[in-house]
Amino acid sequence: MHAIKVLVVSGALALAATAASAQSVNWDKVDAALGRKAAVSGDVHRYGFPRTDLNVTLDGVTIKPAFALGGWVAFKPAHGGAMVMGDLVLLETEITPVLTTAGTTLGFLLGGAVVVETVFSWPGIGRLAAQGILNNDSQLVVGFTLFVATMMVLVNLVVDVLYAVIDPRVRY
Repeated sequence: MHAIKVLVVSGALALAATAASAQSVNWDKVDAALGRKAAVSGDVHRYGFPRTDLNVTLDGVTIKPAFALGGWVAFKPAHGGAMVMGDLVLLETEITPVLTTAGTTLGFLLGGAVVVETVFSWPGIGRLAAQGILNNDSQLVVGFTLFVATMMVLVNLVVDVLYAVIDPRVRY
């Protein structure tokens, strides 16, 4: 669950950094939101999230997990916005819930595209759908709804197939 919170906060911060492209980023607020200070290298701000809940045992010897078994997220100003990169380490038992959350998040992203593209006047399918709603263009609205529904079905199909690939106990 902590990994999902980190991903959500990182996405929100990336959106905020992109929205505030005319202003400089207040890294103190980013530090406060993520609950830690960044390792700064040039203009890249990297935040590490080491796993403290892992018990690694090799040949009967318990080993303290190194930083490689944790996650990280890095922010870099790019083209008036922010580029976000990261890595996430999951156990086998954590893959299925994260995959489920990632699959269902696509619907929220497509729905959020309508709001974000309209507010920031960005061209895209979300703004096109909003204009269709405002202009009472029922064919465009139905087409957008059909597109979103088709994308949700396809993503759920891919997630279900990935369940079978990841977990051999799942059979269809």
